[in-house]
Amino acid sequence: MNIESRHLIVLNLLNNADRNRIESRTRLQKLVFLTQAEHEDPLPEEYQFVAFDYGPFAPDLIKDIEYLEKNGWLTEHKESKENIDLFMYTLTEEGKQSLTEELALLPKTERDNIVTATEHSINLFNDIPLTRLLEHVHNNYEKYTRNSVL
Repeated sequence: MNIESRHLIVLNLLNNADRNRIESRTRLQKLVFLTQAEHEDPLPEEYQFVAFDYGPFAPDLIKDIEYLEKNGWLTEHKESKENIDLFMYTLTEEGKQSLTEELALLPKTERDNIVTATEHSINLFNDIPLTRLLEHVHNNYEKYTRNSVL
């Protein structure tokens, strides 16, 4: 089982989220996007985002979530909330342990960049309503919203 440095972005976002959980695929996509877009220093490995229905979307992020779940580092499950089915993402204990171990192996600068960028995104954007998060992305990253259905 191999954890790539871009996987650490996803795992550390979950690690810093309330109850180690992020609600909805759209929110997770936007949090990863903003982690990359709003951090001054480059991250060791980044996702490639394209304009899609709800703004920036990284197809490889979906594949990576499946990989991380298959290996026991996070869980993905459907939950109904206000008559809407949402996917919920939760960091597992094994995921926390692997994250700690893998971050320790990175050079200090890379580790600090991942930790700082993910903490910043969670603190600013995880607890706001999804509509406000999407509004922020649409107002600040027009390049990624030209195919948006919003």
